[in-house]
Amino acid sequence: MPMELAAVRRRIVDRRPFPTLGRRAVTGRIGAVDVVATTVGVGTRRATDTAERVMQTVSVPLMVVVGIAGATAPHLKVADVVVPEAAVHGPAGSRHTSTTSVAALDRNGTIHSHDELIVDIDSAGALHRQGVVAMDMETGAIAAVCERHGVEWAAFRAVSDTIDAPPDKDIMTMLNSDGSPDVVASLRFIARKPHRIPHLVSLARNSAKACEAAAAAAARALENL
Repeated sequence: MPMELAAVRRRIVDRRPFPTLGRRAVTGRIGAVDVVATTVGVGTRRATDTAERVMQTVSVPLMVVVGIAGATAPHLKVADVVVPEAAVHGPAGSRHTSTTSVAALDRNGTIHSHDELIVDIDSAGALHRQGVVAMDMETGAIAAVCERHGVEWAAFRAVSDTIDAPPDKDIMTMLNSDGSPDVVASLRFIARKPHRIPHLVSLARNSAKACEAAAAAAARALENL
């Protein structure tokens, strides 16, 4: 999403546009590492398409996924960073292991990626019993592309919503496919559910905190390479 990329962009030095990967894409350095950063969009299909486009455009020794996620583990709080040992591509039913060359000591648990937003506590609990600590919609698909191309990958996903305070199930209707806000859809949602305005404010605040936490963790890891 654009807000996830914005947190990463702020940590890139000598930043300049990289229009081959879209109008928001940039290139520069984090530490001694040359990087290219772009948005992925929402969902496994867009994640797959973007990852494939990146592979075809630049030489990629390492793919790093940075952004927000929902927690399935009860101990995780807002802005806690998950560095998964593995990612599950839900629609494909495949599992992919992350590299140990980045943030090796922080790797823990599995992240589950699916196009369906899981908001009920029973379903989240069932995933947690399978070793899943967090959920998103892209990491597993990106990991699958990396595996096909023989490229290492790592992910830094910070918690934006906890298991005891999940987002509204209709939250995805307020986003465009690139992850930017759909203003008209958002106004319709508010008109239908004005009592959910405090929830939206809290979610926006928590998402911003999580974006910053994930970007900071990824930057530290790259600076240590």
